[in-house]
Amino acid sequence: MITILNWLIWSVAIYLSSFILWRRIRAEYTESESISLILWTFLGGLLFGKVLGIIWLTLQGDISTQALWNSEFDIVGVVIGGYITALWHHTNNDLWWGDLQDGLMEAVFWATAIIITGTGLIFSMWDVISWWIQLSLYWGGLLGVYFVRYTYRSYHWYRSGRVGLTFRLGLIFLVCINIIWASISTVVWTLAIKLLWNLLVLIWALWQTYTLSGRSWRVDRIHVSQKFHR
Repeated sequence: MITILNWLIWSVAIYLSSFILWRRIRAEYTESESISLILWTFLGGLLFGKVLGIIWLTLQGDISTQALWNSEFDIVGVVIGGYITALWHHTNNDLWWGDLQDGLMEAVFWATAIIITGTGLIFSMWDVISWWIQLSLYWGGLLGVYFVRYTYRSYHWYRSGRVGLTFRLGLIFLVCINIIWASISTVVWTLAIKLLWNLLVLIWALWQTYTLSGRSWRVDRIHVSQKFHR
């Protein structure tokens, strides 16, 4: 019964997140293009996230078939896998790219929040502090995603006003969660590899945020220099 409920939760999460992503891209894509893009993006994200989850578990010394099958998805891996797959699909089909990135981040937060909520309800995790922390982080992160989506054009530092900031800030948030979670629940060797992976993604996301903002490094460097020399 629990297995059936678990599959039901995953089905609802994937269906709802697919619908959310479809709503973000439907104006720029044909129906067949939307279905193909969403399918490949989800498959790429889930596959890469699962592979990373297996790698982390293997590094901790647990290589039993049952353990590998039940290994968790690396949430940052899911996002990066979906991003790379969507980028490949987008490039090959010369499709529009902006809302797709933000839609992907919305979909990931919705799916994760639903899965965490449903799993906690199934296994009656009311007294598990870590579950409440995850619940707060991902539902709070989801609210943050929509807050950024509707307010990013008013940020004085974000001069370009281009679509895509929600994806980048959401990814930075997920990386921070991953780093904190790994620090309190992972053996030292695996922690070092996880930190390296997440720090590389964090640097990339920060650089992407800066370049997307339309700011000039030369101008900002002058402003910073002037402030320090006052």
